[in-house]
Amino acid sequence: MNERMKEKYSEWASLIAEQSASGLSQAEWCRRHDISRRQFRYYHLKLEKTMPELLKEAEAVPPSETQFVEIPSELTQSLAPAVPSGPAFIVRAPGFLIEVSTSASREQMKTLFEVIAHAK
Repeated sequence: MNERMKEKYSEWASLIAEQSASGLSQAEWCRRHDISRRQFRYYHLKLEKTMPELLKEAEAVPPSETQFVEIPSELTQSLAPAVPSGPAFIVRAPGFLIEVSTSASREQMKTLFEVIAHAK
């Protein structure tokens, strides 16, 4: 195998490791990263046939640990929706999920994004 192919397979192994660690399904991860599911499966199968040890390493990456950020009570009270309803949108990222109500005010959204921006 030439050096260019090794480099390409290594790049795909990194992407497979990232998907594996994300906790997302292949389909969802591909959608979010604008990668065709077909292309992802193609390289997955290529690695499986030509470099199984590299694929095994990539898939062995543990999912990222969930971490929690304490939100002061005065902020959580301002984020509580006035009228319960289904989420207007959902934010998912490795390790967290946020559902935002359709009744969330502009101020509540601003507070939420400030909290997210300061999370470590």
